[in-house]
Amino acid sequence: MKNVLIIVLFFFIAQAFPQNAAEFKKLFQQYKKSDELLHAQWSIYAAYADNGKVIFANDEDESCAPASNMKLITTAAGLHYLGKDYRYTTEVYTSGRLNDGVLDGNIIIRGGGDPTLGSSLIASSLPLHELMNQWVDSIAARGIKRITGSIIADDLAFEREPVPGNWFYADMGNYYGASAGGLCINDNLYNLIFTQGKDEATPPKVARTEPEIPGLNFDNQLRSGKKGSGDNAYIFAAPYQFNATIRGSIPMGDGEFTIRGSIPDPALFAAQFLKQSLLNRGITVNSEAQKTLTPIRYDRATLIATHFSPPLAAILEVINKRSFNLYAEQVLRTIAFVKQGKGSLSEGAKLVEAFLKELNVATGALMVEDGSGLSRINMISAKLMGDMLTGLSKKEYFKDYLSTISLAGDPSDIGFFKSFGKGTPVEMNARIKSGTIQQVKCHSGYVRDSKGRLIVFSFLANNHHGSSSAITGYHEKLVISLSKF
Repeated sequence: MKNVLIIVLFFFIAQAFPQNAAEFKKLFQQYKKSDELLHAQWSIYAAYADNGKVIFANDEDESCAPASNMKLITTAAGLHYLGKDYRYTTEVYTSGRLNDGVLDGNIIIRGGGDPTLGSSLIASSLPLHELMNQWVDSIAARGIKRITGSIIADDLAFEREPVPGNWFYADMGNYYGASAGGLCINDNLYNLIFTQGKDEATPPKVARTEPEIPGLNFDNQLRSGKKGSGDNAYIFAAPYQFNATIRGSIPMGDGEFTIRGSIPDPALFAAQFLKQSLLNRGITVNSEAQKTLTPIRYDRATLIATHFSPPLAAILEVINKRSFNLYAEQVLRTIAFVKQGKGSLSEGAKLVEAFLKELNVATGALMVEDGSGLSRINMISAKLMGDMLTGLSKKEYFKDYLSTISLAGDPSDIGFFKSFGKGTPVEMNARIKSGTIQQVKCHSGYVRDSKGRLIVFSFLANNHHGSSSAITGYHEKLVISLSKF
């Protein structure tokens, strides 16, 4: 009888602890003692999605900075509140009277928060020049040959809080720190092109920006690095600041080298670019382009063009697969704009928390400071992420959500996981989102075990030493271990 009880007990233990749990635990213990993670905070959580049964957990309730893993939460909330088919609208109006080809009034661009306006990131979006030509066509079709007033940008759909107050100054002027707002254009980015120095003693020179940003000036402190040293340049400029400082280095050479910066005032630039496009077509505009500071009475204006964004599903895919910060910031504010009539960061954060609670996710570890994860103040726990991913797996929009996350080992995927888990059961199996800011490396997502059962996982490493690539290697081995369960 005693032997029978031992056999039964062993059976239940085997059911409770999967065969490969010992391997997973061994890897965890090995990596935890590594130089990179010995003194770090490392929050680990893995569970089966169908019943929430925990496979492995360590410090799973600790609040950690998620970096771009925050985008998994923002995009889930966006899909939940807005739906995959949601489209932004941007409208062009005339105000005043039109008489014999002269518009005695203004042209107004009314932003609706569309992050893809004039973007080249999404195939179904019109690039900047094509968009402007379309708007000029609409204006010309009205018979307008001269505008006595101005081109006015209205970005008041969202609060004018372009970046959170706790973003690093070193981030704001660069492409990944592009500011959010009610009227975006060209992904709120410009290309800054340098003539390279021929040797390390010769500094690079600013050649131009594409597109040209009126009034933008540079204090160029850039150095020439060795050949092949890569882009180590940083643009220091806060939102609405038109005097930027460039520091760091780019490789020496005999050609041109390009980095990307954040447009200081995207809404104003949209008005300026439309004005120049009109002038190029021979339509006169008497006054300087400007941005409105007060709400406009649109019941007294005439709508002449409406531009629709690609569906939200395409935008969410760019957020999660290309980890594009601006789009995440826009979606967080859009949730608030649509649901509360106030496109603000703080209202968006409240709705994210409400969404998680609706999924029965405990939010004690949560701090939402932005939508992208660029802020070091954002906080989640591995368990919070795992519980959210588990809850989403039971939603009717789960397949749509899953398709926004990079598929490991897929050569056609637009994300950064083409070689992750290559040649292992993870290939064409795991859906993964990474997150990286200074001394933070995180990976969260889904993977199926050897029987096809769905596992959720979240690995959050904070304050690690050494390179983040080493942490990626550890996390990759852990995901592979889960896939063998």
